[in-house]
Amino acid sequence: MSHSKYRPDIELIDSEAAQRIFAEDMRRVLCSKSVILDVGANRGQFAAKLLEIENISKIYCFEPVPDAFSYLESLASNDSRILPVQVAISTKTGKIPYFVTKSDVGSSMLRPISGQPSEWLTLQEEIIVDAIRLDEFIQGNIEDPFPTIDLLKSDAQGADKLVLESAGYRDWE
Repeated sequence: MSHSKYRPDIELIDSEAAQRIFAEDMRRVLCSKSVILDVGANRGQFAAKLLEIENISKIYCFEPVPDAFSYLESLASNDSRILPVQVAISTKTGKIPYFVTKSDVGSSMLRPISGQPSEWLTLQEEIIVDAIRLDEFIQGNIEDPFPTIDLLKSDAQGADKLVLESAGYRDWE
C-alpha cells in the first residue's frame, strides 16, 4: 500500500456524508466573529475547509515545520483571515526538539517509534523549533483582553495533552 507524502492513507467510507456532517456541525458553533486556534495546522487543510463553510473572523494556524509552514504562508497571502504562526504549542516557551517525519503530517514534539511501516510515522530529521504556551500566545497576540476562542483544533500527533495544559492556569508548577 502506498502512502502519500502529504496525507496518511486514511479514507472515509462515505466522504461526502462526513463532509456534510462536518459543515453542519461547524455552522452550529461558528459565526462571522469566530476566532479559531488551529494547532498542528500543517499546510492549512483544516483552515481552508472552515473558510469554505463559514465566514470566520480569524484562524490562527500554528505550524513549526518549515516546509508545511511555507504552504500556510501561501494560503494566508490569499486570505487575511488566516494568520500563520511558526511555533509549536507546548507547556514550555522556548526552543524545543521537534521530530519531522518523511510525510510531515506525522511530525511531532514526540519522537516516533522506530520501524514504523508508514512514511507519516518514519523519522526524517530532528530540528529545533520555537515553542510557546497557548495562554502566553493568547495574552500577547489577541487584542481582546478576554477573548472568546470559539474552536481549538489540536492535531499535535500525540502531544495534544501538552497543548491543552498550555492553555490553563499554571501557578501549580
